[in-house]
Amino acid sequence: MNDPQYRIHSMTAFAREEISAAWGSLSLEMRSLNQRYLEIHPRLPEDFRPLEPAIRKRLQQALGRGKVEVFLRFHPAHESGDAPLVLNETLARSLADSLPALQALAAELQPASVGDLLRFPGLLRPEAPAMEAVYQAAETLLDTVLQGLLQARAQEGRHIAGMIAGRLAQMRTIHQQLCQWLPEVRQQLRTRMEQRLAEMQLELDPGRVEQEFVLQAMKLDVDEELDRLRMHIQAMESLLGQAGPVGRKMDFLAQEMNREANTLGSKSTDARLSNAAVELKVLIEQIREQVQNIE
Repeated sequence: MNDPQYRIHSMTAFAREEISAAWGSLSLEMRSLNQRYLEIHPRLPEDFRPLEPAIRKRLQQALGRGKVEVFLRFHPAHESGDAPLVLNETLARSLADSLPALQALAAELQPASVGDLLRFPGLLRPEAPAMEAVYQAAETLLDTVLQGLLQARAQEGRHIAGMIAGRLAQMRTIHQQLCQWLPEVRQQLRTRMEQRLAEMQLELDPGRVEQEFVLQAMKLDVDEELDRLRMHIQAMESLLGQAGPVGRKMDFLAQEMNREANTLGSKSTDARLSNAAVELKVLIEQIREQVQNIE
């Protein structure tokens, strides 16, 4: 394939991003692995469970296959002491209402100051974040990380496509060699038959000799297998340039190519053909290993 534009995606990738704001920080990471179908596994804090349907829908729209794990982590600002403090007005009123009664019961107590009151547990507490704003930030972060994952899958896909294309090019070379060798192999078969008949010093009907040669040549006939192998190579090369999930199609083609290579090997009566069949099977197995990673 000249100047190839590979568009297949790998199923194996990783992406991670983090954002911070007044309410705290969010980190989100995605990992995708090989899987026959699309499996989505969100790992969310309990407060973020309402976002799970939106996360699933977004990933289903963007991905075709793979096991995808989504890890969302939330660190509120109050955990780090950065959140603004707010007054618990209900508790403050209750304390203020209770002070006269407390003073009446123990007149010797010093009047409470504002500083004393502020040290009362729970009177000042960190301001809780507005979760709607946090949810919006999480959805934005999801889109950013998903784009990173898609880019990583595309980059790895191009790498895999290059390796597969290299094997297919080697298979084309072997295919061409086989096509060139076959006439010579058939002629060698005829020559061997004629030599054996001459050594046996038998006088046979030329028509019977020709019929026997045709029968032997038919056993060696691999033209159909070579034609199908050529078509499978072309189809595989075409899939390398297609967008969307093509991994299962490529796996099927690899199985078909392996079947043709096996037939070539079983019909071979020539060492060159046998070796070529073995080389084809090695290349096809290498392709199949890479195809398992393709979406």
